[in-house]
Amino acid sequence: MELYLDTANVAEVERLARIYPLAGVTTNPSIIAAGKVPVWDVLPRLQKAVGPEGTPLRADHEPRRAGHVGRGQTSEQCPCRALWSKIPVTAEGLAAIKLLKKEGIPTLGTAVYSASQGLLAALAGGKVRRALR
Repeated sequence: MELYLDTANVAEVERLARIYPLAGVTTNPSIIAAGKVPVWDVLPRLQKAVGPEGTPLRADHEPRRAGHVGRGQTSEQCPCRALWSKIPVTAEGLAAIKLLKKEGIPTLGTAVYSASQGLLAALAGGKVRRALR
């Protein structure tokens, strides 16, 4: 089992990383916007806060079409150890996961409500980390 924090609050990550064996941080555009810190400023700070073993994750907006995923945002822009795209497991999300897999971009399936959704995300090439009941 891996433990991730779902936040963009660097102070919170620093405090909790001292206590818990965190695997990384997952966040999304809404969480980052609420913190009022630009995404490319907060991600390196989250990486530093969680430590060299942790992997911060970033969420893309749910794509209207698979071809819209990740436009204008690449992992080369962030000096993080690893940057993943977090994609909701919807019909278009599955298409996006397949597309990103072909491009070698690691993806994380989120908003998984059923075992079949999780299986489809895994078959499309994503890792499933956030299952909801």
